[in-house]
Amino acid sequence: MKPEPTGSQIDKVFIMKGSSLSIEINNGFFDSDYFNPESFEPSVEIYINEKQPMNQQSKVCNSANTEEGVLKPEWNQQFVFNVAKPTDEITFRVMNGKTVLGEKTYAVGNKRFFKKDPLSRLRTQSRVEDIIFVNNDAGQPIGSISYYAIWIYNVTKPLRDHLGSLKREKAEAVFKSLNYNM
Repeated sequence: MKPEPTGSQIDKVFIMKGSSLSIEINNGFFDSDYFNPESFEPSVEIYINEKQPMNQQSKVCNSANTEEGVLKPEWNQQFVFNVAKPTDEITFRVMNGKTVLGEKTYAVGNKRFFKKDPLSRLRTQSRVEDIIFVNNDAGQPIGSISYYAIWIYNVTKPLRDHLGSLKREKAEAVFKSLNYNM
């Protein structure tokens, strides 16, 4: 079965139906000067197109306590979303119970935000590693969450790119062996 394009494109490459955005929430660190370990309940909420109720998707990532305690949570949880347009928005919301500690919204593959927005690099179908910081009222970091993301929207492009690099490597190896034998 041949994949069908959605009608949206990135750099003249069609976004195919069934494209998936994979996000893995890894771990966090929270400052004990600001958070009481006895009552701290960290979690991360992830929303896709939160402002568009008909297209909204969401996941909640609850923390797992570690040997080092609740202030250094480990999640290692992966979530997959259907994302079909480069303008789709991802919102990360860092929570303590029902209290919002911090929030960031990114456009998945919008070129305008390329330099400021780490997730705009998803347009290259490469894995993006990033950290979301939680700041106090003075703007100082008091916590952080690390995550990875990758958006595969057209399987044939990365495969073609990989095949091209293999062909180049083979050509270089043949050239070196010919020069070696002379």
